[in-house]
Amino acid sequence: MSNKCFQVLDGGFLTTIQDLGRFGYASRGVSKSGPSDLNSFKVANFLLQNDLNSLALEISYGLAKFLVLRPITISITGANLNPLLNGNKIPMWRTLNLKKNDVLSFGSSNIGFRSYVGVSGGIDVPLVLGSGSTHLASGIGGFLGKSLKKDDLISSYPVTEKKKMLMYLGEKNEGSKNITLRVIPGPQEDHFSSDVVDTFYSETFKSTEKLDRIGIALDGTEIPTKTGNHDIISDFTPEGSIQVPGNGKPLILLSDCQTTGGYPKIGVVASIDLPKLGQIGTKDSIKFEKITIEEAEKLYRISNGGISENDISEIVIKEYSIDIIDSKYDVKLYKNSEETFEDFSVTVNGEYIEIEEVIDYFH
Repeated sequence: MSNKCFQVLDGGFLTTIQDLGRFGYASRGVSKSGPSDLNSFKVANFLLQNDLNSLALEISYGLAKFLVLRPITISITGANLNPLLNGNKIPMWRTLNLKKNDVLSFGSSNIGFRSYVGVSGGIDVPLVLGSGSTHLASGIGGFLGKSLKKDDLISSYPVTEKKKMLMYLGEKNEGSKNITLRVIPGPQEDHFSSDVVDTFYSETFKSTEKLDRIGIALDGTEIPTKTGNHDIISDFTPEGSIQVPGNGKPLILLSDCQTTGGYPKIGVVASIDLPKLGQIGTKDSIKFEKITIEEAEKLYRISNGGISENDISEIVIKEYSIDIIDSKYDVKLYKNSEETFEDFSVTVNGEYIEIEEVIDYFH
């Protein structure tokens, strides 16, 4: 039996295959890669009861479309890029069963930038230096080291046992038009005067259209160095580095960034807020909040437990077949319990319908 699960009908703006990343090779100039929004990526795999390092699709901005080649179970997390199944709206942050010849497609969104599509068992591609993550600049990993294009065929590992259908109840990183990033002082903060550093942390910047998996160029008040020279001897540039090039406009580096760089780093985004970078779109407002290394470490330790079982709920599905005037309707009732209230949704012949209030007549 073939393990091919998707045929790409349209790769959209940018769709790549990612796992947690390629670690241990930065000293040799090899970027980490991996998901731009680590939290949403992990949830996509957790919902499917995959290993958290399983390969998944990262869809940037949207407009991608896939033909389903065999029955599979998926999850969709991250920004709401208006996913559709056979032209009908489908929910996110839960598992979904797809049938052969279904068409999964994505629109776009004004809030957030990237969605993640996990596949039960994980996507199957050859590993390069221990990782399947796509690094576009060097052409390694993923599907032949490139973004997905029309007619590419994607395979996944087979799943031998039936998994529970689950939904995610925890905190969701779906993007925002107003973002605050907590920042620790960069190694070249002393290249900037105290007044300029104060300006950096008090002003609001805007993301521009110059954004990709390498970095985000910002617009706003210029941040000049004391001498006006923005060149340094190249040194390590981790993900989250905030460089200031010669034009004085900050650049925030993302997961595909180079391993060294020659611009001064006024700050580095704390690990706790790195996932926010993956959901920054164009014209988002960004403010920086200065914290200490000790505060950043404490925040990371608090969050480092990751996703817990308390964030996950099993989906209870009731199915009905209703005959009305010689017509047959397949009806599914989805009941999602969240703490003290109940949320119901219904599909009729596959079309997803949101219900605000339901009186329980089903007992």
